Amino acid sequence: MVKQYIIIPPVRDGKKYSVLKFNERNGKYEYLLSFGQLYKNDGSFYQHYKDTTPLKLWSDYDHNDKERKRLYFARFGKTKDKNSAKWWSNRFLWT
Repeated sequence: MVKQYIIIPPVRDGKKYSVLKFNERNGKYEYLLSFGQLYKNDGSFYQHYKDTTPLKLWSDYDHNDKERKRLYFARFGKTKDKNSAKWWSNRFLWT
């Protein structure tokens, strides 16, 4: 069975991860999106609640602060759209 989505190291500068989606028509994975802002305006790294991706490339920047997690969701909310960077960030960096 083929995985519908695969998380890979970022293909876009300034992002933590990228996502490939399986195209059933041609049997190949295609770039879908990148997620997880990497740098702040001052050049320092953005932290996240917890990196739960299989790769765990950015787990050194986990803060595990439940109040910051609550404030993140209060600002940005949630979505059910798997084709959005928000869903991937919520699912793999903030839960």
